[in-house]
Amino acid sequence: FSIERLPHVNWFAQSTNLPGVTLGRIDMPTPFVDVNVPGDKLDFEDLNIRFKVDEDLKNWEEIQKWIFGLGFPESFDQYDNLIDSARPGQDARYSDATMHILNSNMNLNYEVHFRDLYPTSVSSLQFDSTVSDIDYVTADATFRYLLYEYKKV
Repeated sequence: FSIERLPHVNWFAQSTNLPGVTLGRIDMPTPFVDVNVPGDKLDFEDLNIRFKVDEDLKNWEEIQKWIFGLGFPESFDQYDNLIDSARPGQDARYSDATMHILNSNMNLNYEVHFRDLYPTSVSSLQFDSTVSDIDYVTADATFRYLLYEYKKV
């Protein structure tokens, strides 16, 4: 799984989902019973990823700064930093992402391309010094996007 705007998250991704999609409906009234007909809008579920947090918190911080830049909770400078971090010609609010689905032989089977992706949340980090085994810190992030397309490779 890779998100163009989040290079530090890409190498630490542990799990993700292929979001579902729902077609809306229109209730057409009749004198007897309302008839459901297919709607004209799709509603995509959120994209969720779980990733290991690196020891410098860079990957968690990348997502947090992106969210802060979109919401500029303290100052407009945070939005300016978001704009400055984008590649030339790219809308700084969004990024594209690609999910690679492997077959049973660990060969690429499908590619899923997400367009105009942006984060809506990143989870808190839970630290616990009482654990005796090595227990890596993980975080979850949720994203919205315009649409996704998949193709067999």
